[in-house]
Amino acid sequence: MDHDGAEKVEKLIVPEYDDGIRPFFFKYRDYLLRMEFLERIKDIPSFEIREDDIWIVTYPKSGTTWIQEIVYLVMNNADTTKALQTTIDKRVQFF
Repeated sequence: MDHDGAEKVEKLIVPEYDDGIRPFFFKYRDYLLRMEFLERIKDIPSFEIREDDIWIVTYPKSGTTWIQEIVYLVMNNADTTKALQTTIDKRVQFF
């Protein structure tokens, strides 16, 4: 991120969620978003949606990881050996 971009982000950071080490949230319009979103937002325009994509859309803390594991196993014939060879964040992409 260039200097101008860093200054713009700095203005968006929500102070009450800044621990002094790393800010956790920034505000865009009326929305409070996690800082990780800034790291991924640049990838969204080039993200290619395929017909066979499966969208897992959940509320925070509602069992997202559990659903990701279930979907992965269903799509891979319940191959738990294969599933255990890598972590879920590598097997299931997310934004």
